Amino acid sequence: AALGPDDQHRCWDYSGLYNHIASPIFVAENRFDQNQINDVLLCPTSRNNSRTDDFIADFGAIMTQGLLDTVRGERGVSKGDGLFSPSCFDHTSAFCMEGGQVIELQDDASTEVRL
Repeated sequence: AALGPDDQHRCWDYSGLYNHIASPIFVAENRFDQNQINDVLLCPTSRNNSRTDDFIADFGAIMTQGLLDTVRGERGVSKGDGLFSPSCFDHTSAFCMEGGQVIELQDDASTEVRL
């Protein structure tokens, strides 16, 4: 689908592409995507304080809900889509399976989401 000049940035965003993919897909996304947290949203994670921790926790909750809503939505279910979203603070590495920083929240017992 053609996008106007104000929406061309959506070409790299799964939320803009998802409804145009007819094949079943397996979504793999770090719950705490370091690129989005640090470079896009400019959260200074080098400053370890309660505001930063709260921001990261909120980001993870929003990311999880968005992914679940998408994959569990009518289109995702009808296609048979799947999801793996570990609580990894990274962008493109091996989803913390080969090391990396895992985010553990005190109020959240699950460290990954699988469907």
